[in-house]
Amino acid sequence: METYADWLRARGDDELRALLSARPELIAPVPADLTALAARAATPAAISRALDRLDRFALAVLEALLVLPPPVRPRALAAAVEATPGEVDAALDTLRRYGLAWGNGSLTSAPGVRQGLPHPAGLGPRVREVFAGYSTERLTALITDLDGEEPRGFPDSARLLDRLADVLAEPADLIADAGAEARAALEQLAWGPPVGRVADARRPVRIDSATTPIERLLARGLLAAEDDRTVTLPREVALHLRGGRLFRDVPAQPPRWPPTAPRPGGPPVPRAPTWSYGRARARRSPPCG
Repeated sequence: METYADWLRARGDDELRALLSARPELIAPVPADLTALAARAATPAAISRALDRLDRFALAVLEALLVLPPPVRPRALAAAVEATPGEVDAALDTLRRYGLAWGNGSLTSAPGVRQGLPHPAGLGPRVREVFAGYSTERLTALITDLDGEEPRGFPDSARLLDRLADVLAEPADLIADAGAEARAALEQLAWGPPVGRVADARRPVRIDSATTPIERLLARGLLAAEDDRTVTLPREVALHLRGGRLFRDVPAQPPRWPPTAPRPGGPPVPRAPTWSYGRARARRSPPCG
């Protein structure tokens, strides 16, 4: 199976020159070979610098690449970001030039990108991932409440997670049952960041004993407790609240700067500000409840 390093080795001189021109820090100091270059390009610092150089649309295409189930084709990306194939192809050219995406027919994010974008498109992990830290006993209690009966036999965590994913694939009834205040709490997280702070997030809760909006959400699996103070909105629930959309509004081109052309003899035109992923995402997790 081809790897990211293999893909780099197959690049022509012009393509490698474009990569190093876009990310000059990758050759300071000069790497021993292309395998070393591939490893350096995937480090957190290198990924962070590359992300900060992307415009908003190219970043959205990269986030969609992380969210869509593989194999990802350009047509699927165009539908996800509500853009034309030509606009997506231009963004993909940028991502390949920066070494952030690779592949020919199907596309893959480069190593390290998923870690650099932990919440792509403002979405949390899928149900199977976000509840993976739950004990078998707690998963059994959760499924028992949702199904109305205890799972038969001695199901393991994998089977319980599969069942929970099936239930939360269509969460509309659970959201309605949790009540208007609970839904309002979900709406705060729906477009990201998908994490919130609550006190004693891991407290045991059941549907028949839940009293607060957050407890009603936890008892139905609409929020997952990641640690003692953090709850996360599962990806499937967020996409339902968004009506299946990944983004609210993503322009296919970076905004013009300045908005209007300067008058002859007027002051110099300021340079367009660099759109920074780090600055755009530097929002603190909102408190819930």
